Amino acid sequence: NPYVAEMYKMALEGKLYSRSIP
Repeated sequence: NPYVAEMYKMALEGKLYSRSIP
C-alpha cells in the first residue's frame, strides 16, 4: 500500500527530525 508506505516514511522522517533537533 503506497499510502501506508508514505505515511510510514513521513512518520520516520518526523521522528528523525524531532530527534535531531531537541
